[in-house]
Amino acid sequence: MKPIQQLIEQKDFLDSLPSASRRYAAAWMAGQDLSLFVPCSTFARQAKILLQHGIDIAKPCDVTKSGLVRFLTVSEVAEYLKISERRVRDLLHRGCIPGFKDKGGSWCIRAPFTIKPGIRDRDLNSFPVLSLPSAY
Repeated sequence: MKPIQQLIEQKDFLDSLPSASRRYAAAWMAGQDLSLFVPCSTFARQAKILLQHGIDIAKPCDVTKSGLVRFLTVSEVAEYLKISERRVRDLLHRGCIPGFKDKGGSWCIRAPFTIKPGIRDRDLNSFPVLSLPSAY
């Protein structure tokens, strides 16, 4: 099993996971005990899938040691970029900002994030590639 520090430092680690398992891995990395929130059958299935990727959700994640994963909301990103929330959702949908939807359908954007410029993104010309500081 890989140490959690190595897993988190891998570029686009969550993106490499199966899409249905990303939210469980993200919640586990944030320090949540998934066995309290998901049905036993779902927990067992996701534990098996994530164990193949080096994550054992049966054991708690020590967030004091990892501490590198933070997720932003659409409104936080919109405020930082000084654009509307609708525009942020559009960029997420088109893949210009990497993110995923959680179980409730809300977008989760991992900080720091990078904006990939598109052909017609004229209002983003001032930041062709922008990385949000991890302390934001």
